Amino acid sequence: STAKRVRSETRIAERPVSMARVAVELARRIFEELGDKRALLVGAGEMVEAALEALRNAGLVRIAVANRTPERAAGLAARCGGTAHGMDELPRLLAEADLVLTCIAANAPVLTPELVEAALRARRAHPVFVIDLGVPRNADPAIDGLENVYRYDVDDLGSIAEENTLARQQERVRAEAIVEAQKQRFDGWLAALRAVP
Repeated sequence: STAKRVRSETRIAERPVSMARVAVELARRIFEELGDKRALLVGAGEMVEAALEALRNAGLVRIAVANRTPERAAGLAARCGGTAHGMDELPRLLAEADLVLTCIAANAPVLTPELVEAALRARRAHPVFVIDLGVPRNADPAIDGLENVYRYDVDDLGSIAEENTLARQQERVRAEAIVEAQKQRFDGWLAALRAVP
């Protein structure tokens, strides 16, 4: 009951600090509702899987997974009810995606301005939200110059996570006060039990 009070009376759980949850919060700010959006995941590693779980919890249903290793793409797609694809299908998949989450080992960006621009033409300039969790970057920063592209990388997400951490620390003081008050009530109740049979 104390944990419930902390969650309902403070904003400690509202500000995510993990990269995956920060990415989802950004997606919700841009799209508000994720249930009707299409997502493309480029890569099938742990970071993509963590972000995918958070996206699915936020209501995302239509998911395509593209990876160099078809087995890994198929495994992740099977777990999330999505479809598995090879990297050669990236141009078509990108044109269909509202949200692109990428974290794949690559020496050069896999999302180039040319590739994204072609996808935007096919999308008739509908906006696309790119979350680049790759290190080094998977999305060329030059795509920021394209209209209707919203790109966030690890640096952006790290800044937001840091802001959220500071906000959580402020809420922690309120949470600790609630815990202390509940503890004192419990101690009082426990002491009163000793006075009765």
